[in-house]
Amino acid sequence: MLKRCLLSRLLSALIILSSIPAHVDGHESAQCICGAHSPGDVEIGIMLPCHRKVTALHARITPESFHCSDFDLESFVKSLAVIHEIEEINAARFLPGVRLGYMMCDTCSYASKALQNVGHMLAVNMSLNVKCDYTDFRPRVKIIVGALYSEVSIAVARLLNVYMVTLLSGTSSSPELSDKTRFPVFMRTIPSDKHQTKAVARFMHHFDWNWVGVVYGDDDYGKAAFQSFLRDADVNSVCLAYQEVVPHYLDHAHSMQRIKEVAQQIRSSDAQVVLLILKADLVKALFKEMIRTKTSRTWIASDSWSRNWFLAQMDGINEVGDILGFTFIAGKSESFDNYLKNLTATPGGYNHFIEEYKNLRFNCTPECFSDKPPSYCPEANILKIKSENACNIKDPQEQNDDYLVTALDTNETLSNKIAVWAIANALKNLLKCDNSSCLGEINFPPWKLLKELKKLSSSLTTKLSSLMTMVIL
Repeated sequence: MLKRCLLSRLLSALIILSSIPAHVDGHESAQCICGAHSPGDVEIGIMLPCHRKVTALHARITPESFHCSDFDLESFVKSLAVIHEIEEINAARFLPGVRLGYMMCDTCSYASKALQNVGHMLAVNMSLNVKCDYTDFRPRVKIIVGALYSEVSIAVARLLNVYMVTLLSGTSSSPELSDKTRFPVFMRTIPSDKHQTKAVARFMHHFDWNWVGVVYGDDDYGKAAFQSFLRDADVNSVCLAYQEVVPHYLDHAHSMQRIKEVAQQIRSSDAQVVLLILKADLVKALFKEMIRTKTSRTWIASDSWSRNWFLAQMDGINEVGDILGFTFIAGKSESFDNYLKNLTATPGGYNHFIEEYKNLRFNCTPECFSDKPPSYCPEANILKIKSENACNIKDPQEQNDDYLVTALDTNETLSNKIAVWAIANALKNLLKCDNSSCLGEINFPPWKLLKELKKLSSSLTTKLSSLMTMVIL
């Protein structure tokens, strides 16, 4: 069971941080690139991963379509939280006469895939033309919510700088994104990692853990957070026994070999405390090695994996030692939980990600549980979501249950919900809405919404606050 101890410092919930030609070949290609869409007067882009990786990335030579695998249940729920808030705003007629729509694209946790998504989201009449001046550029998607990982947000924000389209993230916490000169379009509803690493270093100092190991990913998130921790560790008299870096992409040719080398370093060191600034998949691979070799340590988790559901359910997780993690305050929503229990695509739109989830949950596939499952079967951890009644269900797409609510922590979607409401409030000002109508121009250039969000943020920061929370596993 998770126990939470709130740290004393309040951290701001909304922090301002601060051409590629493309062609889209119609409706079929649209659904191939972006798997969910609901039309609206103003459309919000949703750029979060519903899959953990692009398959066979190291062998990719031709510019064929990206093939993604390993359904990401937690991130899928984060994307549903955005959709739910959009539907709630529409139902409440918060913007009278204006319907919010959305276009949701899967990044597959890969920056190049996310850049492909941008080209589709910003296409006008199915093409994205090169211009010298985008002041009057009017794509259907006016703002993008995402990305999940800082590595992806950094790449996407650089491209969106050209068009001055806002990228608003509820999870990307890299200090690098705080540079307003480099990332003027990036905003977020969580604090920068500079606050997290300061809290980690103070926490270590408090318990006299002054000889620690650090393992971090070679992506932008890992490198920036590590450098921030180095500065805070020095101030708090925390010394590093070792520092190890691993490829952030798990299918990298040398990933597993590197994991074994890092595991050996951890075993051979007398440092009993290890800080892991890694994605959850890499932590899982490392913990498997720890369990295999019966190695126990005290682990400090960064926010990227501190509340990961699959790690909490991992076989043998109790054998690796104590795990203490830092994350951000969450909020319960009964309305969202009910939405997850009655999951369906928005009327008038489509959502292939919901269809995929329901097939994984309710489709009868006993062959996938055999000793030699067919190649099309998902990994064992994904099979765990299969319903016991799957083979008694006639149509998986018509089925629902409370699995997402009981199996996952739906509270941690709060930062994405705040992002949507911040957008709605900025739109209310931009579109000159009162209680009965909105008189402003609907098809506005995206930079105008960015301008309103920057005005709004200064007032919101005094109203919204985020507590960093310590989680003990």
